[in-house]
Amino acid sequence: MANNLTQLHHSLAAQTAAAADISAQLNQSRKQASLLSLSAKNLSVIAVRIGQEAAGLKVLSLFYDEFAQKSIKVSNKINQLSANIAANSVKRWRSELFQQKVEQVLCSQPQHSQDLLVRKLQLRQHSCLQLKQQTDTACQTLEGYLEELLTFMQSMQVIAINARVEAGNLPLHKAQLDDLSEKIDITTRSILDNVHACQHRMKDIK
Repeated sequence: MANNLTQLHHSLAAQTAAAADISAQLNQSRKQASLLSLSAKNLSVIAVRIGQEAAGLKVLSLFYDEFAQKSIKVSNKINQLSANIAANSVKRWRSELFQQKVEQVLCSQPQHSQDLLVRKLQLRQHSCLQLKQQTDTACQTLEGYLEELLTFMQSMQVIAINARVEAGNLPLHKAQLDDLSEKIDITTRSILDNVHACQHRMKDIK
């Protein structure tokens, strides 16, 4: 029993650490998505200044901002889910520890009120099961959000390619537009790296 509890302790500790790590990674991604939104607005301002020639860039800047805003919302949801998973892991550990102590009392001191202890044990077992089910559900949702964020960033990369093509048709503004596109591309790749790191950490949560 002690070995099983130790293994569970290590598993729940790893789960808590992984959830905290994912939350930290996605908090960084949320900040980077805010930068993407700012870059999109800057691109829109430049497009307006250029005029009709940059109509394509204006449209692309709106797509940039749309995906950036969606990424911020998804990152916030992931942060909340990660926090819930970490909290559930701690609650489950405490419940499992309580169960062990009750079982020890039941085995070593049968003269104590068996009915009361058994009821408490059953309640804790039910609580642990509920926490595990909640964590499993949260993990599935979390994986879905990570995939969604990954799709957003891949779409941003496609838009970045189109933006560079549009910039090529505006030689007077090409340097400025290329510089802005490069910043967007770097930020997008950084978020992608964070998402991939989070997906890798999911193995410690499930």
